[in-house]
Amino acid sequence: MKTINFLTGVAIIALGFSVSSCKKDKVDAISSDTVVALQDQAQANDMLDDVDNEADDVVNGNSSLKSAMVDDTTILTGRVVVWTTNNDGTRTAVITYTNFQNPRAKNERVKNGVIRIVVTGKRSDNTYKRVVTFENFTINDNKIEGTKSIEKTADYVYKITMTDGKITFTDSSFITVNYVRTRTMVEGESTPLYIWDDAYTFEGSANGLTRKGEQYTREITIPIKVYTAYRFPVSGSFTFTCGDNTFTLDYGDGTMDDKAIITKNGVSKEITLRR
Repeated sequence: MKTINFLTGVAIIALGFSVSSCKKDKVDAISSDTVVALQDQAQANDMLDDVDNEADDVVNGNSSLKSAMVDDTTILTGRVVVWTTNNDGTRTAVITYTNFQNPRAKNERVKNGVIRIVVTGKRSDNTYKRVVTFENFTINDNKIEGTKSIEKTADYVYKITMTDGKITFTDSSFITVNYVRTRTMVEGESTPLYIWDDAYTFEGSANGLTRKGEQYTREITIPIKVYTAYRFPVSGSFTFTCGDNTFTLDYGDGTMDDKAIITKNGVSKEITLRR
């Protein structure tokens, strides 16, 4: 009986260690759950950055109207943009997507649904802000929810806040995300109305829930560099902490590829990023 009880106890302990990627492991291995969690984080970041690019593209395309403050409708195959001027002087763009792939981007992402952008000021003003909300909006069938604001804090520098963010994946599982980030333009300043030669670095922190419903925090440790016309970040890193475990995801040295490196306590593993 003692042997049976001992074996049962060992089995229960082993099960406890394997239930969650966020609980402390006996061995500092990088599990498949961890890979999925880091891929989720990277994918969510990329999709939310893509929302910024879309907003930039639409607002800059409306640049001729910024001083005239008149209503306008613009149509690109799969994307309809309707502008209106509000009583308080702000402008609202309602963007409707139908299987839309931006021909200027190279990320192969398909968008459906509606984004609403409320714009205060002009990009050249000291006071400039955009607030983005979503209505049944998806990227590659992954549903995006929440409120996203981008506010100019200096020339080429913006504060970006994501509140009540939620990414629901195609298998109906989801993660949540709240963050405050700083976006700094590092390339493309000479062509302010054309965003597709731009590059940015991002800094900041985030928190939320993983697909397993576990709390996490994320901190950018080396500024992450992103090109608007490329699908993945090319350099920089962040730490991801969940439970007792902390991992680092490193995007590399600037090479344009779909690879990143996860590291925990000196153990590293290469992963493939999702678009």
